[in-house]
Amino acid sequence: MKYPYMTLPDETEITHGDMRDDGTVLVYIETPVDGGFSSAYCVLPSYECSRIQGIYKG
Repeated sequence: MKYPYMTLPDETEITHGDMRDDGTVLVYIETPVDGGFSSAYCVLPSYECSRIQGIYKG
Protein backbone atom coordinates (compact mmCIF):
# COMPACT_ATOMS: atom_id res chain seq x y z
CA MET A 1 0.00 0.00 0.00
CA LYS A 2 1.20 3.54 -0.73
CA TYR A 3 0.79 6.35 1.76
CA PRO A 4 0.98 10.06 0.83
CA TYR A 5 3.89 11.89 2.43
CA MET A 6 4.02 15.33 0.83
CA THR A 7 3.33 17.40 -2.28
CA LEU A 8 5.98 19.96 -3.22
CA PRO A 9 5.21 23.39 -4.77
CA ASP A 10 6.03 22.04 -8.29
CA GLU A 11 3.35 19.33 -7.74
CA THR A 12 5.92 16.58 -7.17
CA GLU A 13 4.24 13.90 -5.06
CA ILE A 14 6.16 11.73 -2.61
CA THR A 15 4.57 8.57 -1.25
CA HIS A 16 5.91 5.61 0.71
CA GLY A 17 5.05 2.03 1.52
CA ASP A 18 5.09 0.07 4.76
CA MET A 19 8.37 -0.77 6.45
CA ARG A 20 9.59 -4.12 5.15
CA ASP A 21 10.85 -7.00 7.29
CA ASP A 22 14.45 -5.96 6.49
CA GLY A 23 13.85 -2.43 7.84
CA THR A 24 13.75 -0.71 4.43
CA VAL A 25 11.00 1.52 3.04
CA LEU A 26 10.10 2.03 -0.64
CA VAL A 27 9.61 5.71 -1.53
CA TYR A 28 7.93 6.72 -4.82
CA ILE A 29 8.53 10.16 -6.37
CA GLU A 30 6.38 11.46 -9.25
CA THR A 31 6.45 14.85 -11.01
CA PRO A 32 3.91 15.88 -13.68
CA VAL A 33 5.43 16.91 -17.04
CA ASP A 34 3.97 17.60 -20.48
CA GLY A 35 2.37 14.38 -21.67
CA GLY A 36 2.79 12.38 -18.46
CA PHE A 37 5.02 12.01 -15.44
CA SER A 38 8.67 11.69 -14.44
CA SER A 39 9.07 9.16 -11.68
CA ALA A 40 11.48 7.09 -9.59
CA TYR A 41 11.47 4.50 -6.84
CA CYS A 42 13.99 4.78 -4.01
CA VAL A 43 14.70 2.32 -1.19
CA LEU A 44 15.62 3.90 2.14
CA PRO A 45 17.93 3.95 4.03
CA SER A 46 20.26 2.69 1.24
CA TYR A 47 19.11 5.31 -1.34
CA GLU A 48 19.04 2.66 -4.09
CA CYS A 49 16.96 4.15 -6.91
CA SER A 50 15.28 2.21 -9.72
CA ARG A 51 12.48 2.47 -12.28
CA ILE A 52 13.75 5.94 -13.17
CA GLN A 53 11.77 7.57 -15.98
CA GLY A 54 11.85 11.10 -17.37
CA ILE A 55 13.76 14.03 -15.90
CA TYR A 56 15.29 11.91 -13.12
CA LYS A 57 17.60 10.11 -15.58
CA GLY A 58 21.23 10.79 -14.83
